[in-house]
Amino acid sequence: MGTALGTLVVTTLLDLSWPVRIVLVVVVVVAGLGYVLWRHRAEITTGGGADVPPDGPPAADASTAPGGDEPGGDEPAAPATAPAPEPEPPAPSGPPATPPS
Repeated sequence: MGTALGTLVVTTLLDLSWPVRIVLVVVVVVAGLGYVLWRHRAEITTGGGADVPPDGPPAADASTAPGGDEPGGDEPAAPATAPAPEPEPPAPSGPPATPPS
């Protein structure tokens, strides 16, 4: 069934004139762009960009201080990410120590 439909589509596309083929390509491209814009409409309306993670709220703007509208300020800015956890100590490489008897 799929082979028959594919053959029908290909022969139809090959029988079309060049202006119709160009219009068909433009329609497909516009439909694809419309789909992408529709899927990301929430990010577009919030003004999101590279600083918007796909699974969380937008990152804080680092150019303004927490206490005001001007850059800088009295309070230091919070770090963008949490500090890395301390590494675990290395495992002992020798045999386990036996208690003295």
